[in-house]
Amino acid sequence: MKYLSVILAIFGLEWKLKNYIEETIPEGGIRKSRGGFLLIRKHHNRGAFLNAGQDRSGAVAALSAILTGALTAVFLLTPGRAGKGRLKWGLTLLLGGALSNTYDRLRRKYVVDYVSFRVSVPACMRRERTGHGEQGGTPDGGASGRHSPGLRAPGGHIPSRFEDVVFNLSDFCIMAGALLCVLGYTDPDAIES
Repeated sequence: MKYLSVILAIFGLEWKLKNYIEETIPEGGIRKSRGGFLLIRKHHNRGAFLNAGQDRSGAVAALSAILTGALTAVFLLTPGRAGKGRLKWGLTLLLGGALSNTYDRLRRKYVVDYVSFRVSVPACMRRERTGHGEQGGTPDGGASGRHSPGLRAPGGHIPSRFEDVVFNLSDFCIMAGALLCVLGYTDPDAIES
């Protein structure tokens, strides 16, 4: 019962957070938090992680539903008794995140992502624009359309490409759950004979 409660809590909290973001933040708008380290924004991801497959959102949604169904079956068949706790908690986090993002894909036709991290580029890795057309990034000079590498943003901050990656709580649950599953599956002390 505790596992189901956590799955429902993840889904419910994400539902509230995503609706709040949809209602209060305009597309492309950014709110800074925690001294500017957290960037709260609204991003509609029509693909999978890092927008992979965004041009085939129907196929991504179908695959997401199939994988979430398979994950649900594995979750239900995995006992939560001694020796399997880490694996069961990993599956719990994975399933909570997967259900929320799959719900978005099926209901909204996109996943609402809303948090990025402001990470500066270390001085040794900076590539300043020289005025002779030298710049890094994509062939058109953009990192992903938001910033041009080598150009300082206001305040001297040089944005990294990591800033362009937008997450939601479900993504963090999926990553943490996957790690716990690997640890729970590979830990010889956690596997029953």
